[in-house]
Amino acid sequence: GVNSHLHGLEHWRRVHDVGLELAAQTPDADPQVVAAFSVFHDALRVSDGVDPEHGVRGSRLANALVTWLDRDQLRKLLLACSDAH
Repeated sequence: GVNSHLHGLEHWRRVHDVGLELAAQTPDADPQVVAAFSVFHDALRVSDGVDPEHGVRGSRLANALVTWLDRDQLRKLLLACSDAH
């Protein structure tokens, strides 16, 4: 979650920055999806250790809250979050 030492705000910021750098070099990458992923992929972690369902929980949260992406972007975001390790 947001207060996690390993997977909190600083981690989200690093994922955002690196993700946008990679998106700039990747055809068809969507910076809006990358930005949303950086927040939602670890938003509902219950542990900094093994937490295999954290991505699925983040995907559900994104599905409930994200209104600024179109249907295709949201689909990509939900898939990316669900596959997060």
